[in-house]
Amino acid sequence: MTMPIPGSEVFASRPIDPDELTSTLPPSLPVHTVTQDQIDSIDPLTYEVVRHRLWSVTEEMGEALKRMSGSPIVTDANDFDFAISDEVGQEVQVGLYNTMLVGAVDLAIYWTLQHRATNPGIAEGDMFLCNDPWVGGGLHQNDVIVYQPIFYDGKLFGWTSALCHEPDLGGVGLGSFSPAAQDVFSESLPTPPVKVVRDGVLQSDVADLWVRRSRVPMLVGLDLRAKIGANTVGRNRLLAVIEQYGADTVKAVMKRMMSDAEQRLRGKLTTLPDGTWKATGYQDQSHAGDRGLHKITVAMTKKDDHLTFDFTGTDKQAGVINCTYAGMRGGVMLALLPILAGDIPWSAGGLMRCFDLISEPGTINNATFPAAVSRGPIGPAWLTGTLIAECLSQMLDRSVDLGKNVQAACCGTWDTAVLAGLDERHEQPVPFLNVMMEPMAGGYGARPTADGMDTGGLFCIPMGRVPDTEMTEFLYPLLTLWRREEPDSGGPGRQRGGVSASIAVTPYGTSLPMGLVLASAGKAVSQNNGLAGGYPGNTGVEILARNTDVREQFRRGEIPGALDELGGARELGACYAESYVAPGEVLYMHWQGGGGYGDPLLRDPHAVADDVREGKVSIGGADSVYGVVLADGSVDDAATTRRREQLRSDRRERSGHLPADAPTLDLSRARRLDDNIAEVTVGDTRVIACAHCGRLLGDERNDAALQLARFDGPSSAAGPQVTSDPSEYVDAPVVFRQLCCPGCWTALYSAIVPADHPDYALDIARLLPAAPVAL
Repeated sequence: MTMPIPGSEVFASRPIDPDELTSTLPPSLPVHTVTQDQIDSIDPLTYEVVRHRLWSVTEEMGEALKRMSGSPIVTDANDFDFAISDEVGQEVQVGLYNTMLVGAVDLAIYWTLQHRATNPGIAEGDMFLCNDPWVGGGLHQNDVIVYQPIFYDGKLFGWTSALCHEPDLGGVGLGSFSPAAQDVFSESLPTPPVKVVRDGVLQSDVADLWVRRSRVPMLVGLDLRAKIGANTVGRNRLLAVIEQYGADTVKAVMKRMMSDAEQRLRGKLTTLPDGTWKATGYQDQSHAGDRGLHKITVAMTKKDDHLTFDFTGTDKQAGVINCTYAGMRGGVMLALLPILAGDIPWSAGGLMRCFDLISEPGTINNATFPAAVSRGPIGPAWLTGTLIAECLSQMLDRSVDLGKNVQAACCGTWDTAVLAGLDERHEQPVPFLNVMMEPMAGGYGARPTADGMDTGGLFCIPMGRVPDTEMTEFLYPLLTLWRREEPDSGGPGRQRGGVSASIAVTPYGTSLPMGLVLASAGKAVSQNNGLAGGYPGNTGVEILARNTDVREQFRRGEIPGALDELGGARELGACYAESYVAPGEVLYMHWQGGGGYGDPLLRDPHAVADDVREGKVSIGGADSVYGVVLADGSVDDAATTRRREQLRSDRRERSGHLPADAPTLDLSRARRLDDNIAEVTVGDTRVIACAHCGRLLGDERNDAALQLARFDGPSSAAGPQVTSDPSEYVDAPVVFRQLCCPGCWTALYSAIVPADHPDYALDIARLLPAAPVAL
């Protein structure tokens, strides 16, 4: 029998209506489901007990995966996740680990039901393996999912899944990152769903084929068995719940969990004003040798109880900075879960009913085969999430009740560094590969009422952890010279962004150079923007210190504590590059902090003094950005007042064309729109005024844009958090843009962006919602 050869379009998975999917299944695969009456008849006590039992099942799956995996990516950094899904793949309960993966798990199950139900079939005791990001399950090839059908009384009841990032699955580059890749054929091979366990038995041929591709086959093989073990735990525990409460009761609870999550989110959305909010962000460089900027843009429209995210206008796919539809969807979930659903159980199958995605295929965050996608989750998917978070925060900032969830951008990317070579500390040299996980300690964005968490982690991995330094030195021939928080790396603001950290490592225990792959972004433009005038956090930087005297210092019993103590030459790491680190050389990494909230000149001077005392802000940063003058560690109030007036005067002097004079309005009946602007009704016209000085900034009848003073200057004008010149990375002009009230010179918008970046902050239509919320 001749089998048709599938084209690439067959492997493009998308959400599908559950009823439609069920109707396509063969008679040999009956499914278990319940009626709406059965769902409605569940009593509250049973519902809560079973719901929490399902939560505990996923928690136990996660613990099983961590205990069996030998990879620090899992055991230390918690870059994994797991889920329980219903019979058609809708996610009922997900983990609190890598939340981007939530947007991809169900897609793999949908695809499997559509394309594997007849041949090779879906049966009890089966498990499937997949690392094809076009199918789903993960966001790039290193995200590998193992998932299984759960049967009860001969019917397909549900699914469990476990997935994690693998350190290496082959391809041209170390860690399966190929900085120069132009298509997927230079990367790890994407594998559509394949049956890796059949009738409860691991298929040796498939397992051997799987680990053969990797530079670290033992770790990959152990992770495979760990995911199989986690699914086995999930199956046994879920069946125990079914035996205790009955299949119909458990399924009714699962369906209601998703319905409750959906209704709670829709109820929250109905309390917010309808409107459209926009955001645009950039990835600097698309591959090794590129010097371009590549744009993702989104317009978020909220109408009644539904959200639409429209990515029309995003740049075409390029280099390695692409993600598939699963990555775009995962990026949306990255932001939606903590910002909108932080107080709602994460039944993702229900939450994802509350939004639609509009996107052009063949673009950076909806790439078509055979685009290179190894950077997918930590580049375009992450940036997608950051932009969604910016839109959601703009919408929520005008709400009294929900404004507490507003948050400036967190660490805007993952700075990837992969080191590999020979470990000569053993009798026989042993190959090693280390994906540096220290950038897990990113800075969180500031909120209207709180500073961002310092080295608090990553927005997409709520339970992420930074690796133990001693364990890293035990596992790999590396010596850590320092790992510490860096002052000034948190975005300045009325509330400061969380600071990030840096690390410096040198080969120790090998006489040979180590291979190095670098892959990151946010070095020329900021990916960790502030809100309401808050400044962005630091730009990232990697430096290779060549020909240092570090070994001579070791012989003298000294350990260098700064780059300028190392001697030798400095080599700036590009966003995407392949290089090496030889013995006696040092790799320095400094990743991103969080964005600030509000104008830094409005920060409590005593909070700035505390920041300086705790090493979060330098004395120079306190003076130049916050306008705080310290004397013997204490605030000099008079000098601080003068310094802040001088900085406001500097803003006035450096701004270009100034708007004409405008009246000052009475703010006693104003409605808050964010930290700096308010809505005032004058007669029957709604106008925008500065919330600090009352100056009229624009009205809905006569102005399309706010009348603000604008400054475009060098990125270094943003402050000491700017670590390098954008021209080192890209050719397009990059500026520090600041928009200020022309009355009191409070900053309303501050960002490091391309010179042609659109000024959404000026759009009056964005600021005047149909149903404003009272102050």
